[in-house]
Amino acid sequence: MEREGRRIPIRAAEMIFLYSSYLVAVTVENDQNHENAIKLNREIAKGKFGRAVISDYIFDETVTVIFGRTKDTHKAILLGTNLLDSAKNHQSR
Repeated sequence: MEREGRRIPIRAAEMIFLYSSYLVAVTVENDQNHENAIKLNREIAKGKFGRAVISDYIFDETVTVIFGRTKDTHKAILLGTNLLDSAKNHQSR
């Protein structure tokens, strides 16, 4: 990339965009993909694919689906809180 004849270095960051189906499978023990999601979660936690990212839409959908599937308010709130805390911790670095 150039700006007024100067090159501006751009560093591409590796990241993985997480979808709600994955987040639900990790959280809901009786989900058909739970075991595979747990295995993948270990790799994601180690940073194998880069920084994990979700959108506000994915956040909303995940918390809603978790509550709908489990009818467990505590589990839905806990997941939402953990996701928010994770984002706050990342921003403070």
